Amino acid sequence: MNSSLAAKKAVFSFVAISAFSLVAQPVQANLININYTWTGTESVQGVRRLTRDDSPSVAGVSKPFPGVSANNPTYFYETVFSALPGSVVSVVQNSGNSLDSFSALYDGSVAFNPSSLSTGYLGDAGASGPSLYSITVPSSAAIRFVGNSVFETDSIGKPLDVTITYTPVPGPLPVLGAASAWAYSRRLRRRCKAATL
Repeated sequence: MNSSLAAKKAVFSFVAISAFSLVAQPVQANLININYTWTGTESVQGVRRLTRDDSPSVAGVSKPFPGVSANNPTYFYETVFSALPGSVVSVVQNSGNSLDSFSALYDGSVAFNPSSLSTGYLGDAGASGPSLYSITVPSSAAIRFVGNSVFETDSIGKPLDVTITYTPVPGPLPVLGAASAWAYSRRLRRRCKAATL
């Protein structure tokens, strides 16, 4: 084997290992910190809220919709993010979370409707104040966090304080990098093979 062929094979091995590394990289969990104060001027409002049934959702276990309770007005806070399907989203209602605040997770691919709180429902905290709950991400990969006030206008000035942990959907760059490395390695392999003939 000449030195040129040996060098080409070394490059081939390096490219193959690099491609594997791109695919095998673990995806890091992301955090969303929400510290919001109810103002009474929220753009999304309703006349009902989720019933607090003291049963926090647990990932992998389907929680039945808890029903609704009259609360006029109810103020809503929303944020939507993408998470890896089948992974777990965890929500911590922190110690600063008021008893006037509650939260739930919905399928983000479905429009939130304060008049139909069961639509797209995935899970909730079970109670106001500090708590922890989690859900399994649906195939849509879209998650909608919804916070709501609890005690009508008495909630104005009270905090919604939560931390959301989730695994993001991997971006396309590692996959494209691996594909490019694979294609280059195939070309290099053909040249190496030709050099031995």
